[in-house]
Amino acid sequence: MAERNDPAVKAVGFIASIPSPYLEFQIRGSEAEKRRLEDTLKHARELVGQGQGQEPIEPEGVAAAGSHLG
Repeated sequence: MAERNDPAVKAVGFIASIPSPYLEFQIRGSEAEKRRLEDTLKHARELVGQGQGQEPIEPEGVAAAGSHLG
């Protein structure tokens, strides 16, 4: 750790203090929601494998639920 007021230190950040939305979802999401997300990710990977990586995707029921993951 640098000394206080060390001129070599230009900035200090707490990057780990902002949780990943994906990892947060793994903690708080229900098992059904996690399965739905994994199915969506599987479909996205298949599209990339077919050369269709720019194709927009949406987990089933998201628009109706009004939520980004459930």
